[in-house]
Amino acid sequence: MKKLIWAVMAAAALTTTGFAQGTTYDYTGVGKSLVDATMDLDGFTTGPGLTSFTINVTDNTTISNFNYVSLKNLSHTWAADLKFELKHIESGKSAVFLSDLGGAGDFGGSYNIDDISVNSLIGSYPSSSVIPDGTYHAETFDGLANFNIFDGMSVFGTWQLDVYDQVGEDTGYLGDWSFTVNDNVYGPQPDPQAVPEPAEWAGMAVLGLGLAGIAVRRRRIA
Repeated sequence: MKKLIWAVMAAAALTTTGFAQGTTYDYTGVGKSLVDATMDLDGFTTGPGLTSFTINVTDNTTISNFNYVSLKNLSHTWAADLKFELKHIESGKSAVFLSDLGGAGDFGGSYNIDDISVNSLIGSYPSSSVIPDGTYHAETFDGLANFNIFDGMSVFGTWQLDVYDQVGEDTGYLGDWSFTVNDNVYGPQPDPQAVPEPAEWAGMAVLGLGLAGIAVRRRRIA
């Protein structure tokens, strides 16, 4: 019975966060290969590589709750090389939300980064293993991070995602990204490595179909 209750709660979280009343702002540019760090002749890193992606927002909506950043079609060998920073150019505010995590594992999928998830990218991912798609808490080597600096300000302006490759030799790519605000239904996500049993999948599917039929979500293309 407890497993069935967990399945219902998980389905509700997954479905309502996918079709809730927040607003998602999408990147409309092209995907980019991530610029690698520079190295000297002796093989030592001399400076980080930087790749930037921007979203221009014309709404004047006030951010009451900055929910998460979605990194889509992200690939990079040795995930711990990367640092992700979100900047609002006009206000000068910024947040480093992911850095030096994932160990020797590889990014190879799509990831939501929020500041409420119970899932962490700190772990012993072995070399060449792919970090599962899913939702993870904003975090750096120094501890948990968040997006609170953006709460209370207008969403209007230029949002820039900076991806730093801090160590040479390993390379990667980011195909797309977006960010979501003011989704007051959004809640903690299940562990992406947890696999429900067959009976739980059935319960999740039934609830998911019901909720999907009544939920509403607005999207903005920047």
